[in-house]
Amino acid sequence: MADTECIEVGIVDNMSVSLQPESMTDTTGQTRVQRHSGLGVASFVIAIVGFVAVLILFGYAGYVEVTTEGGMDEDSAVAFVIGFCFLATGVAILVGLVLGLTGLFQKKRKRIFAALGLGFNVIVLLVSAGILWLGFNAD
Repeated sequence: MADTECIEVGIVDNMSVSLQPESMTDTTGQTRVQRHSGLGVASFVIAIVGFVAVLILFGYAGYVEVTTEGGMDEDSAVAFVIGFCFLATGVAILVGLVLGLTGLFQKKRKRIFAALGLGFNVIVLLVSAGILWLGFNAD
């Protein structure tokens, strides 16, 4: 697609609505389309993978708790692996937060994935902390 082209979406009240890529002018005077922030995309991917990992870990921990007679032994290897994976996921979510924040401050890049990654990472972190808090105070 050439820099001057746009995609015609429709006409609303005699006004043409089009989708034009976000662009910028570089030092040579040429117009270039902005690219997405790589840090933002990484933050977004970490948020999605972290959310799925948290769901799987909580689901599996609940399954082991329910199917084991007397509940899951806190000193078992299964409990250790679940705890380690949960901590690793928490560290990944924190890395995603930092990447999202960093991606928001990148110049000459689109920031949508950085904002989405930051927001989703915060949500996953808060939901995970809330579920853990409920679990610790269930008695």
